[in-house]
Formats: sequence, C-alpha cells, structure tokens
Amino acid sequence: MGPDQVCEPVVLDPRFRINVGTGLPSVSSNAYVHGNLNAPPPPPSGMLSFGQGAPQGYHFQYSTCTGRRKALLIGINYFGQRGQLRGCINDVKNMSNYLNQNFGYAREDMVILTDDQQNPMSQPTKQNILRAMHWLVKDAKPNDSLFFHYSGPWSDK
Repeated sequence: MGPDQVCEPVVLDPRFRINVGTGLPSVSSNAYVHGNLNAPPPPPSGMLSFGQGAPQGYHFQYSTCTGRRKALLIGINYFGQRGQLRGCINDVKNMSNYLNQNFGYAREDMVILTDDQQNPMSQPTKQNILRAMHWLVKDAKPNDSLFFHYSGPWSDK
C-alpha cells in the first residue's frame, strides 16, 4: 500500500480482484480471501484499539470502502522558480484518471490543486490546502473512502 492512501482496502495492487456487481474492489474481493495466501490479508473487520500510549477509550474500525468516495489531489511543480520540478501536475492528472476509471471516484468528488491553475481557488496555497483538507473530511461517515495524494517538493527537516 502506498503512503498516501487512507483507506486500507483501496490499494493499488493487481492482486485485488474487482467486485462483479459494482465493478469496484472491496474487502471481500481481496485475492487472499479467494485462496491466494501470497496476497496481503484484508484488514480486520471489528473495532480496534490504538497502540500503547494512546488515550484509553479511543477505538477505530477500518473502512469497507462502500460509502462515498472523495479525493484531494495536490501537484506542485514550482514553475519558474529555483528547484522547479517536472511531472507533479502530471502525477495528479494520472491519479485522477486512475481513481475515476478503477475505483469509481466521480470527478465532482475530487478537489485538484495545482500550481498551473489560473483560478486562485485552485492554486495549492496553504489556505486552499487547509480548506480542501477540511472539505475532504467534512461529513465523513463510516465506510467512506477518503483519498489524499500529494506530488511536489518535500523536506525531512
């Protein structure tokens, strides 16, 4: 599973089969469930506790990804600046198409922020990124699929 995925069952892995009824992957369509013991097992289905050091009484449950799908995709190339990157916006376009075609994410349920946009609301500024992150989690319900993708500069400092 990639580091920018939020929902465990939504993996970019060819070993996961597609649900015939919906055309979308699900926990029960996992190749492990169908006898491929080399595939990763599906996530646990019950309530789980956080690890040591977490406050008591905090529990979580993995999503079955059967609810609403929302995606926030950010690409920053830093055009015309020192350290300009290439391909980050292309990554966002490819991810948008991939989510739409393979996992049923509707275009209207995706927010795309890239630094090639003319509309100031579509630029990946701190304010717009925070606003979009709020949109992503707003009204989230159990079994929704919330996907976050970032392609751009980073620092480990």
